[in-house]
Amino acid sequence: RLVGLDRPEDIVGKNDQDLNWQPGGHTAEIFRQGDQDTLNGHPINNQQETLILPNGKKLVTLVSKLPICNDDGQPLGIVGYFTDITALKDQERELRRAKQQADAANQAKSSFITNISHDMRTPLSGIIGMAQQLAEKLRHPSDKMIAQDLIQSSQVLLNLLNQVIEFSKHEAGDLPVYEIQFNLRELVDHIVRLVKPSVQDKQLDFHIEYDNKIPSILIGDPVRIQRILLNLVGNAIKFTRHGSVEIRLICIRRKHRRVVIQFEVNDTGIGIPLDKQALIFTRFERLHPAYQGRYPGFGLGLTLVKQFITELDGEISVNSGEDQGTRFTVLIPVRESLASQCSPRTSEFIPSHDQQDKVLLADPIAPVMQSPAPNKKMILVVEDHLIVQKAVQSMLTKSGFEVHTADNGAQALTQVKLHDYDLVVMDLGLPDQDGCIVAKEIRSWQQQNQRPISIIIALSAHLDEESHQRCLAAGMVKTFVKPLDVQKVQEISSLLKTEKQKKKKKQKHSYPINKNKADSFNRRVCHHE
Repeated sequence: RLVGLDRPEDIVGKNDQDLNWQPGGHTAEIFRQGDQDTLNGHPINNQQETLILPNGKKLVTLVSKLPICNDDGQPLGIVGYFTDITALKDQERELRRAKQQADAANQAKSSFITNISHDMRTPLSGIIGMAQQLAEKLRHPSDKMIAQDLIQSSQVLLNLLNQVIEFSKHEAGDLPVYEIQFNLRELVDHIVRLVKPSVQDKQLDFHIEYDNKIPSILIGDPVRIQRILLNLVGNAIKFTRHGSVEIRLICIRRKHRRVVIQFEVNDTGIGIPLDKQALIFTRFERLHPAYQGRYPGFGLGLTLVKQFITELDGEISVNSGEDQGTRFTVLIPVRESLASQCSPRTSEFIPSHDQQDKVLLADPIAPVMQSPAPNKKMILVVEDHLIVQKAVQSMLTKSGFEVHTADNGAQALTQVKLHDYDLVVMDLGLPDQDGCIVAKEIRSWQQQNQRPISIIIALSAHLDEESHQRCLAAGMVKTFVKPLDVQKVQEISSLLKTEKQKKKKKQKHSYPINKNKADSFNRRVCHHE
């Protein structure tokens, strides 16, 4: 009946060839071979086969065949079971097609957001940089306040853009789970530097308590941990008008290199009503609608926090009440690195905004501003966006560097041939060629011509993990996302200082035959990371 043969006489006394399954007898031959294999002791179990009936209709079936044997174990015949799965295969095909369409739509969305992020982040970084310069030059308090408002508004817009980009990356699966070594105290210090301007602007007391039992070097996912803490601390500052924000890091379990860290973020802010606490981790859910104009955001921050914690096999809980402040408690399992060395920790009190309340830190935090670099290090900025180029040039110049500029890759190569730059700041999206290619060409030309090797870093509006790896493969030693800020300038200064120390060390251990050869050798010292 499955194949349209309803009467016994349609089958009894006939073989596969007589049934004429398909012109040429191809299906009959397949059946005959399968029957023979079954009789020879190779039964078929749930094998998928396609049948083409005399009327041309195709059926997809699951076939099982077993031999029928006599008492001596000799095969007498075959019993077969056929299950029609044609409808299921059709559904499977439709689901596969729908998934492909959904993947294509998701990829298109991700590409759109990537392009939008680049097109928005680049001018935004220019606005922020120029506004910072304007704020420094203006003298009248009301004028400076306008410039500061411009900076803060631009930063809010940039933060919102970053949230959307991060959420899109996470949905697209472009954010891998890392299992690498990291220093948690350094990670926390970096977060403090990022939020310090907001804390000072709102005149909040800011406290950090760091448990000395936490190993110095951990193995885990520092990218997600940083985003979790930054989101929670950022929310605490945003929703606290006055009072304090506190971060506590506690080692609650440490055994056989397995470590569980408890992160607490406490604030004295507006709190969360009990009946709303179940909603705060829902994406796009906001306790305060945008039209009220009180707190900016898309309702994505805590959604990402929850997803990141789940991916790290962690836990999160909230304890809050309306107008009673909020406490978020996060438990994250990590591992202790074999490289972990328990070095003495220093405790330092950093004065807060009123010079009376104090912030307790495990380590001293680097100053926000850094003194100008000595000896006028030369830097080449390769950037096609004129406003961003001017902003970067001005910031680096004020930090004590001699700065040259190039609008595209060709100009950059020309400049490198004319000057021995200590460092090159490279945009990736140049109008004539990719920044990674330009970096490779610079590195190749300097090596071939025995010229000093420049440190090359990327400064781009779009930097995902793939772009980061491409930059490293091209010989760059660092990647920065626009805009350039004080902390990034500090890192640039540190890179140059480290490179100088490496060169001195190599020169100290070299044994030149004569001065000319020594000078030639020292000029060819390369930078390797």
